[in-house]
Amino acid sequence: MSAVPVWIPVVTTDLAPSPRVGNSLTYISGKVGRLILFGGANHEEGVSDELFEFNIETYKWEEILVKGKQPCVRTINSCGVISKETNKGTRSRIYVFAGGGASDVPVVDAGMYCLDIVNSESGMWIQLSDPNKSIEHPISRLGHSTISYCTSEDKWKIVVFGGMNQFEDLNELWISGHIPSPRSAHSATLILNEMFVFGGMCHKNPAAFDDIYILDLENQSWKKLEIVPSTSNGPGLRIDHSATSCIISDSVQKNAICIFGGMDFQGMYNDMYFLNFGK
Repeated sequence: MSAVPVWIPVVTTDLAPSPRVGNSLTYISGKVGRLILFGGANHEEGVSDELFEFNIETYKWEEILVKGKQPCVRTINSCGVISKETNKGTRSRIYVFAGGGASDVPVVDAGMYCLDIVNSESGMWIQLSDPNKSIEHPISRLGHSTISYCTSEDKWKIVVFGGMNQFEDLNELWISGHIPSPRSAHSATLILNEMFVFGGMCHKNPAAFDDIYILDLENQSWKKLEIVPSTSNGPGLRIDHSATSCIISDSVQKNAICIFGGMDFQGMYNDMYFLNFGK
């Protein structure tokens, strides 16, 4: 990407979901772009399995209900999405793996789930894998990131990176390539063939991050992204937030990363930012 990105705060037109940490945020394409928020937690309401939808054009939030075998309540989770065109329209599947329960303990159910959505119709939860019946399966974890991408051979893959289990930060990258130092509570977002890792923290010597690194999924190389200073200063240090790539438009459609909520060492937030790449 040649354009230098800048953070832009998002002002919604109605009440947003309650302040929370550890929820996931996923962009669904279509005639109108939508962001799907799942799970999370706060001190007042505890751990959640709520689903909310944010309309990119109207800037409005709406809670949504779905059928099927839903994952248990969880926080500090992440999702990847795969969308394909069918004779019924755009079919999107949001993939959910692991996450946290209470007191920084991973959920017992480490299976892979997907939320199957066709166009704007109500979705259906489907359990895709059972770790008790699979030899090659990541251990349960929380604070990890998940993305999906299509290879040059037109094959879809789900990429799980990092996270924490039993207070140990992980540096596993479930795909070949160079691996950065261990961190959890970060986000990872896919734009074209690049994975953007933002924020997070380490636990051994506690510290929070506001940096962004890019992994090129084709050549497996990392680089640090420089951000243009703005009057809003961006989200700053951020832990247990959610992020997704999306398309925003004023006069021209542009790639962007959307950040929602999370926390730092001072408190919890329900603010939203776009990282605008200007192209």
